[in-house]
Amino acid sequence: MAGASDLVKQRMYLSLHNYGANHPPAYPYPQATVMEDDTAVLRFLEYAQWFRSAIGFVPPMIGGEGGWLYQNHDDASMPAVTIDLWVSWHMEMFDWFRTGRLSNGEVLPDYLFSVNPWLLYAANWYSDSWVDGLHADLKAELIQRLKDSPPYVRSFTGVR
Repeated sequence: MAGASDLVKQRMYLSLHNYGANHPPAYPYPQATVMEDDTAVLRFLEYAQWFRSAIGFVPPMIGGEGGWLYQNHDDASMPAVTIDLWVSWHMEMFDWFRTGRLSNGEVLPDYLFSVNPWLLYAANWYSDSWVDGLHADLKAELIQRLKDSPPYVRSFTGVR
């Protein structure tokens, strides 16, 4: 019988919160990596490195929330998130699973199972809701583009 530690390792996963602030999907590449600046949707790469060094493997990562918030301007050295950036950046992040490539050019790792941007309505997060919130009419473009996207099957290493 496996020990308790082995059972935990077999059943664990990371609920990923990969917010990008007002940084593009490939940020901070190629000048730096997420090891130098992890305010990026690619921050899970840093988590993976930590897991490998600390416990010897990377557990499955499942997106709990993340992406970009419309009009975010946390980094004053970069422009605020416009609706065009918001739509294109989310589409690029979702395309990781269709193309098998991350925004920095690396192969999509098998441990990354999903990304899930913040999109639910909550009274205290009204401005960020995709459907019922502030600027929902502008955000409808992304929803329509996702509906119109052709279906695909996500590939894993060695599985085609």
